[in-house]
Amino acid sequence: MNELVWAARIGRDLDKEFEASDSLEAAQKVRGALANHSFDGRVWAEAVQALQMVGLPVEKLSLDSRDQLREAIVRAQIEHLRIYAARMGGDEANASPVDPLFANLQSTAPAPELEASSAPPSSVTIRAASEEYCAQKKDKEWVHKTYLDNRRVLDFFNEVVGGDRLAASLTTSDVKNFRERLTDLPAHAAKRQIVKETGTDGHSKQPKDFQRLSAKTVQKYFALAKSFLIWLENEEIIVKRPGAMVQVAKPSLKEQQDARLAFNADQLRQLFSSPAYTGVKSAARRSAPGSVVIRDGQFWIPLIGLFTGMRLGEIVQLEVSDIGQQGEIPFIHVWQGAAGQKTLKTASSKRQIPIHRELIFCGLLDYVERRRKVDPKGRLFPEVRLGNMGDPSHAFSKQFGRYLDAIGLKSRKLTFHSLRHTFKDALMEAEVPESIAKALMGHSDASVHAIYGSGATLEHLNSAIQKVKYPLKFEFLRQDASVKAAP
Repeated sequence: MNELVWAARIGRDLDKEFEASDSLEAAQKVRGALANHSFDGRVWAEAVQALQMVGLPVEKLSLDSRDQLREAIVRAQIEHLRIYAARMGGDEANASPVDPLFANLQSTAPAPELEASSAPPSSVTIRAASEEYCAQKKDKEWVHKTYLDNRRVLDFFNEVVGGDRLAASLTTSDVKNFRERLTDLPAHAAKRQIVKETGTDGHSKQPKDFQRLSAKTVQKYFALAKSFLIWLENEEIIVKRPGAMVQVAKPSLKEQQDARLAFNADQLRQLFSSPAYTGVKSAARRSAPGSVVIRDGQFWIPLIGLFTGMRLGEIVQLEVSDIGQQGEIPFIHVWQGAAGQKTLKTASSKRQIPIHRELIFCGLLDYVERRRKVDPKGRLFPEVRLGNMGDPSHAFSKQFGRYLDAIGLKSRKLTFHSLRHTFKDALMEAEVPESIAKALMGHSDASVHAIYGSGATLEHLNSAIQKVKYPLKFEFLRQDASVKAAP
């Protein structure tokens, strides 16, 4: 555990929030193995190594003793990951063992050696290593979008540093060069072929005044590349990680102030009293006032976002079968799907969200039943085109932005994601506990209870979500005979 502490202290270049979240998710997986008493060969290998360090013969252990040793190793792994996450979050109060097996245990091991060892360099190329890295993480630790993000960034990394070189030849200068090239990329580069945005001389082909990647996005992409370098070192493909202390500029105060905002009360009234909710000319003219309300995706998706805080990508991928009921509580199941066909942002995004009574009053469950009769295995909003490149929300996000412009809510600070911020603010206003709010929104929880507890029940989540209120009335949206229902 001493090595873990030192890693947290010297890792100033790491994305602390990402590291903490990643460690907590890994701890949850290990807890599952402990609960099922399902230990892989690596656990026994660590047990054997521990026995050899203290000079105890493996062959003299009984089967029960071997099983107990495996369990102790797994419990140590959970503590390892939890303490690492606590340190990354600056939570020193939770940076000591809480498992009774390790209570009051203090490490007497020396600090880890930080100098490079004399191990011979690996003959693996950077490109081959990045392929192995992505293959190892795909589907096991990464959701599809995370996989695509990493592939794009590492493809660019290979282009910048020369992917056919040996990984062992990477230097701090390579890392710095990659950082500089990142800062020269155009905005929205993730949705393009990144390497085509630069010329053969290594510099951008764009005019000097073009919009570059935001500092926040550069920080994200750089962190992905750094994670790859950390993996290279952990796998002993390289002896020492180059550029360990190289950092990128943090977002400026102006960028932070320009971040997406929640909808205020007046903006909510303007949105939900616009033609999409009071009546449109036709399906092709949604922003023009008319006499018919079309209850399809364009009607329901913003309402669902407002009353659940779901990400847009989670909503547009919903299938009819994702709407379920437990006892008296109807809920939305956010998950990858039976065949893993849906994209989730993180492992913690998987959750069940009780349906707010206002959505029920407005007729959401009636809409679901109509869709179930038409296609019980189909998508809830089949008319909504899914985006590509691992971003299913792309098409609707653009459409929603154009609609906001058309109804007079044009602002680069207001997007569909602003509804998620609005829901989060409503949870705070209702004094919903942070752990429950995180469970509803699909955020990882860094607390000790989140690691060792069983999580909030659907009843607890339902009690919390029903407290969400907004300073406007939705009675006029309740279904009546004049409404044209979507098929």
